[in-house]
Amino acid sequence: MRTRQTERYQQIVDRFEEVVRADIKKSARIADLPREAGVTARTLSRAFRTARGTTPYRYLQKFRLNEVRERF
Repeated sequence: MRTRQTERYQQIVDRFEEVVRADIKKSARIADLPREAGVTARTLSRAFRTARGTTPYRYLQKFRLNEVRERF
């Protein structure tokens, strides 16, 4: 059963992922990412732990590594 909080967190994570995918070079500064996603760092972290079971920073690290692997 999904609660409103869980749905909201999923929306936050989806928005973050859109921002990251839109321009990987633009999102070079991790500290800027919560602002770009429209939330505080704490909210973004809570949302990621709830929706993905990881932190936004680990997600971003894995995403970037996968992007590099795909290019080479």
